Amino acid sequence: MNLFRLLLGMIFLAAFPVYAGEWPEKPIRLIVPHSAGSPPDIVARFVGYEMSKSLGQPVYIENKVGAAGVVGLNDLMRQPTDGYTIYCMSMTLVTAPHFVSSVKLNFLNEIEPVGQTNWTHSVLVAGNQLPAKNLRELIELLKSKKEGLNYGSGGLGSPAHLFAELLKNQFNVPVNHVPYAQFSQVIPDLINGRVDFMFMSANVAIPYIQGGKLKALGVVSRERLSAIPKVPSLFEQGFQNFEARSWEGIVVKAGVSKNIVIRLNYEINKALDSPDLRQRFIDLGMLPAKSTPEEFKDLIRADSLRWNALIERSHLGKNTR
Repeated sequence: MNLFRLLLGMIFLAAFPVYAGEWPEKPIRLIVPHSAGSPPDIVARFVGYEMSKSLGQPVYIENKVGAAGVVGLNDLMRQPTDGYTIYCMSMTLVTAPHFVSSVKLNFLNEIEPVGQTNWTHSVLVAGNQLPAKNLRELIELLKSKKEGLNYGSGGLGSPAHLFAELLKNQFNVPVNHVPYAQFSQVIPDLINGRVDFMFMSANVAIPYIQGGKLKALGVVSRERLSAIPKVPSLFEQGFQNFEARSWEGIVVKAGVSKNIVIRLNYEINKALDSPDLRQRFIDLGMLPAKSTPEEFKDLIRADSLRWNALIERSHLGKNTR
């Protein structure tokens, strides 16, 4: 078996220069369609840094914020198919056609998935004044209030929006969506009780939980997070069927050479093998997620079907009114 693996590795290394060619001969631009400090931005900076060391060319970040990632996507679509512009795609983009009028329903045919980079865990958080201490108590509290409770999000179609609507749909509880134009604006309102609860990305939530500013009702995962080990997962709390996690990955414009896509996928997966990067991800409540282009494409399709079905069932988007 070891001899087989050695031979396989030698064949791969021998073939690598053939499909790699002389690319890249100049810096690579990585579009991040979200603001600095957001989970996609953090992922892109960590992965881009590791890729730069291996590629021998800088991978520089450019934040193109707006319209659930569509501003950045439109920029990608204007670029040549030479592989020198790549895009950090998050789960938010798969639901964009329901919320952004300029996005075509078949836009996924215009991109080429390269590879997933990570899973991003969320934490169900609330202000300290909310009487609930876990998800079960939150559900009981919601059922006791005819008018429901308010939850915050970073906008329509964001993970925080979709996860709360999944909660509403799955447990038949009344909730009221309060979207914020700037994600940073929701945190003071959570702390002060103007918003009751929220599904927040772990990397954002952890410092507020550790500092006692926000209360964690549960980690949306099967296991606890090492950064907040005292907070039980929703799986532990008995909610094994509540599956909700977001992700990021790299895509390029459709038409980029297959050889370049293969090389980019190789470099992304190599970056994710970095012990330093893996530990940074884990500390932030993220999980590195190596994949092939085909596996990432399957994930995009599956989540598109899942979340768009929820949007249509719950009449959340512009195309479901």
